[in-house]
Amino acid sequence: FNNLNINENSLSSIPTTCDTNNNLLDLPPELLLHIFSFLSPFQLLSGLAQTCRYFANLILTRVYSHLDLSKLISISDATHLFSFLPYLRSITFIDWENEISNLTWAIWFHQISKTAPNLHKIRFQNVLISPILISLIVEYFPHCLQTIIFDYQQQKPFEKFDLILSLLADKTSHLKNITASYQLGITNFGILQLV
Repeated sequence: FNNLNINENSLSSIPTTCDTNNNLLDLPPELLLHIFSFLSPFQLLSGLAQTCRYFANLILTRVYSHLDLSKLISISDATHLFSFLPYLRSITFIDWENEISNLTWAIWFHQISKTAPNLHKIRFQNVLISPILISLIVEYFPHCLQTIIFDYQQQKPFEKFDLILSLLADKTSHLKNITASYQLGITNFGILQLV
């Protein structure tokens, strides 16, 4: 800074007014999305998305067509969050293990089915899968769900996976893809039930 020749006269030549025509909405969508990445999902959906249609459309279509839902968000916040996701197309449930009751799954799936009628993909990572959970999926998403992915569960093996496959073979379901880890203990009986 010592080599800079700045005097009071040169500082007075710097414009002191700003262009009042500039607006946050004039920023490119990529820059807005980067700014939005510093906010929590709850802040984005319950706060920023409700300020104007442009932000709502940008957030709902570009940020939340896919949602990774982990234990970082509380169960009640997740339930509230689902009412703001009309463009949700895929969701991944991560590390919920035994924390979700069947009643909570039913409430979540009911809310998602009402709000996001175009949900195409559900993925489970380290989530305890039960026949009741699969029955809820078949009940709430028979016409839109196309893909289910079951990743290996680290803590406990999936129980009754053959029964789960037979539940997914429901005739009203439009499932096209089922992906499951080879560690799940799927037998020929379960595959035949699904086919």
